[in-house]
Amino acid sequence: MCNRCQCKSLGDLQAQLPKTKIIHQDIRKVNPDDLRLALGLRREAPILLIGGPPCQGFSRNIPAGYRYLNDSRNLLYRTFLEFVEEFRPLYVVMENVPEILKAYNGIIREEITEKLESLGYKVVSSSLNAAHYGIPQTRTRAFL
Repeated sequence: MCNRCQCKSLGDLQAQLPKTKIIHQDIRKVNPDDLRLALGLRREAPILLIGGPPCQGFSRNIPAGYRYLNDSRNLLYRTFLEFVEEFRPLYVVMENVPEILKAYNGIIREEITEKLESLGYKVVSSSLNAAHYGIPQTRTRAFL
């Protein structure tokens, strides 16, 4: 359920926000170029692109023996980066569990950083505690 409008389904959301384009599809099956064109956006038009790829492969809540670098969920950050490359927003924010910054000897953070830098972005990564920003929980999240 959406906290903003109390929608319980995509149909409810579409009814509440009729001008909003909703694509209910596996992100790996969405072509970034096709999406940008369908939205009628030119490159660099979006100001901000925010993404939060799945965290199960990095989370300390999953036993280490069940976390694998090549878990297909772990690689979805690359899909997000494909959208960044296509849309070229002014700012990019990627959110995940803090462990992503150190996972697999830091190679995930390095790959994300290198890709974003190759696209011209200055990359800063940090773990932030939600409670320090007025959120009533003590969850720490990584942001790049």
